[in-house]
Amino acid sequence: MSVWVTGLLLLWSPGFLLTEGLRLFRGEDRVVRFAIDVALGLAIWPILFLWLSTLGLPWTPAAGFAVIAAAVILFAVRARHARWTGLGLVALLATGAAVLRIHDIRGLAFPPWVDGVHHVMVIRLLLDGGVVPATADPYIPGGAFFYHWGFHLPAAMAAAMTGNAAPPDVPPFLLQYGQLLNALTFVTMYAAGRVLLRSRRAGIFTAVLAIFVSYFPAYYLSWGRYTHLAGTLVLPPLMIVLWRLATRRRRWAMLAVAAILAAGLALIHVRVAFFALALGMVMIPAAKRVGWWAAAALIAGILIAPWLAHLAAEPRVAALAQGPAGLPLYLIGAKHNRELLALATCGVSGMLGWFSMPLAGRIISAGWLLFVIAKRRAIRWRPLLLMAAWCTIIFIGLRTTNFASIDSAVITLFMPLSIAGAALIDRVVSRRYATLLAIAIAAGGASMLTAVVNPVTVFADDADLRAMRWIARNTPPDARFAVEARPWIDPAWVGVDGGYWIGVTTGRRSILPPLLYGWSLPRGEVARINALLAASSGRDWNALRAAGVTHVYKGPPDVHLRPVYRDGAAVVFELVP
Repeated sequence: MSVWVTGLLLLWSPGFLLTEGLRLFRGEDRVVRFAIDVALGLAIWPILFLWLSTLGLPWTPAAGFAVIAAAVILFAVRARHARWTGLGLVALLATGAAVLRIHDIRGLAFPPWVDGVHHVMVIRLLLDGGVVPATADPYIPGGAFFYHWGFHLPAAMAAAMTGNAAPPDVPPFLLQYGQLLNALTFVTMYAAGRVLLRSRRAGIFTAVLAIFVSYFPAYYLSWGRYTHLAGTLVLPPLMIVLWRLATRRRRWAMLAVAAILAAGLALIHVRVAFFALALGMVMIPAAKRVGWWAAAALIAGILIAPWLAHLAAEPRVAALAQGPAGLPLYLIGAKHNRELLALATCGVSGMLGWFSMPLAGRIISAGWLLFVIAKRRAIRWRPLLLMAAWCTIIFIGLRTTNFASIDSAVITLFMPLSIAGAALIDRVVSRRYATLLAIAIAAGGASMLTAVVNPVTVFADDADLRAMRWIARNTPPDARFAVEARPWIDPAWVGVDGGYWIGVTTGRRSILPPLLYGWSLPRGEVARINALLAASSGRDWNALRAAGVTHVYKGPPDVHLRPVYRDGAAVVFELVP
């Protein structure tokens, strides 16, 4: 619970202090204001950290506690004169979102799948150095560092402030912190629906569909898509602020907020920033003064100029861009996603059965289509056309550029689909039944989202975590481990069991660096690492000894191996000299 409380206060406090100081959003819906403040926190901390690093000034946890204390005191003063009516249903559903996300990680000791390893690596680099790292040493010896780290900085701060900074403590911490961000999707999607559809009920339906019905972002947990998740928390508030900037007064203050959000999003996840750019392009015809948007983009570039200069000097940055790919129908047609798509498209996709919709689903889709047609005059079509245009521009852009992947766009579809679905529900369902319907959708959806973790993606457990702690305490500092691995995205290999976590959780070296080694090292060094991994898979003990390997994690018994630790399937062997 300390991770959730501290993490939430850490994200909310700098944004609250900034918007209060600029006297912005005081008449805004309180949940929308909260979403903007949280997004600002996600953006402000990385920007501040970047400039402190540029000036050679390390960060300390005291700064986080000081900002939280100042924000809490100011909030207490302001709250005495504020009204808090009309938030009961939002608070109830937001609590349900938090409970569901906590339930999702029951029994997990490590973030599932392979991305969590390099996320923990980046957090460790930030904690170890106290500044933006110049290289990935010691986790990827000699590796260049150009991975987006905006998400990791607030996470590292929260880890230090909650006493979870020790290497073996970071993976369990990341599970909790990641689910906090996932639950915060409720407030950011509420804000998107509330502002775009101009209705609190529509905001509630948008949040309910995104949290309780859609397969994403709940399934982000199985893939460890924490950076993408953080980017989706910033995108809706950024669009809200840009719209306010183009249509309302106090533009200089709003300009500063827009620039901070845009700069922070670029540090958090470049692909989501690309999606924000596409949405901004769609919004241009309705905006009045887009020159302010250009000014915000210019200031955002200045705010992250040191990082942009670092990227410009690194020739391997372009290797991270993925080329155009085919449409991943298996993601679009995933359970829950197809139902959400049928809702948002007035049942048309369900009628056609594009995504293996059961017969009952097609019948329901047909009924929904007829119902929407009967109520067509009540529907606001402009938001639906805006979402459709946004998706169209993104997919056209991804088919003609190497900048981002279509997979990343598909797992972000929950945003426009939830907004479109809420727009339809809000206009065709009577206000009398709106509250009951929202609760019913949330309860029914939650009952079908209780097992979002794909078992295939879980390859480390509590026994592995205990083994990591034992290794950190009982093996020599210069120990080097051989672990099981397999080829992954060319040219990198990844681990297949808990041994993959050794390098980032124990302070000991491993023959398998985190996944990013495939793009942060010269090709010759990558080939050398891969050759050693292949030799290890073939149990070439002489090659491992020549590479300085002293221990082996898991694997079948062998005359060359002496077991020194065993806890269920987690076994540490010493390689016999």
